[in-house]
Amino acid sequence: MVLAIGVILAGMSLPGVISVIGKSKINKSAEAVVVVARQARQLALTRVGDGGTAYGVCLAQDAAGRSFATVIHGGPGDGRASHKDREVLTPAGKPAMRQYLPADVEFWVGTTKLQDTAGSELAWYFASRSGRPMAMQGSSFSPSAIAVGFTPGAITSGQLSNAWGVAGYNVSMTVLAPSVANAPGLSVRSGRSSRGLQLYPTGFLTVVEP
Repeated sequence: MVLAIGVILAGMSLPGVISVIGKSKINKSAEAVVVVARQARQLALTRVGDGGTAYGVCLAQDAAGRSFATVIHGGPGDGRASHKDREVLTPAGKPAMRQYLPADVEFWVGTTKLQDTAGSELAWYFASRSGRPMAMQGSSFSPSAIAVGFTPGAITSGQLSNAWGVAGYNVSMTVLAPSVANAPGLSVRSGRSSRGLQLYPTGFLTVVEP
């Protein structure tokens, strides 16, 4: 009887334990992205670019389908086919500042998995010295810090239409909005657990408290 009661109690507590583990995993994943963003921003503040290149952050997946955040460096016209091709590497050719998410944690753009969006990656860059977030706009970087606060519905085919509320001002692979109930913006998710990320015009990235 004592054994049976113990089994019942263990079964009752298991869902709670699983929930706590899941939330901890999500929190660590969100913080990993923040760490990468801080590294990229610090490099931008201390290493002056040539105007055509900048340090930034790329969220993507590797060949095995595992999500990661990494520091990138480059810019329009550098011959790179994608943002993740600009990953900062060690002299041995290994990723220098890549942070992997757990296997079952994924990036979401609004209500869509990142791997299901156009390009399957999201990137933003930091302006030298000021550390403001920028996006690539055609053959150059956006002239000012990308706005935050727009809804994911404004993004089509990897483009943000009418950024800053200016008609015709369209930028690609731009910074995502803060996460709120009806417009979750950028988040990390695993099952029913999620945690939003918010990028400020100053370039600081923070975890959105639930």
